[in-house]
Amino acid sequence: MNRRGVTLIEILIAGALWVAIISSFAYSLKVVSQQAIATEKLSKALCEARSRMEELRIRPVSAELEVIEVNVPPIRLYSLRSRYL
Repeated sequence: MNRRGVTLIEILIAGALWVAIISSFAYSLKVVSQQAIATEKLSKALCEARSRMEELRIRPVSAELEVIEVNVPPIRLYSLRSRYL
């Protein structure tokens, strides 16, 4: 800086630095807000899953086993070891 004031080059460099700083700050805010939204969605999904699991845990279980007979011809199973020995 000389005695008369600030040169045009110094003003341009300072402006470029301010633009770089502000744009990096804006990008950081964008990334943080996207992560906050994703975290909020994940938290809501986790809460919903826990709620549904608790509903299933409370619900009484009444299961009856049913035997189904299937008439199929027997199937031969081979393994590599028994096939090539």
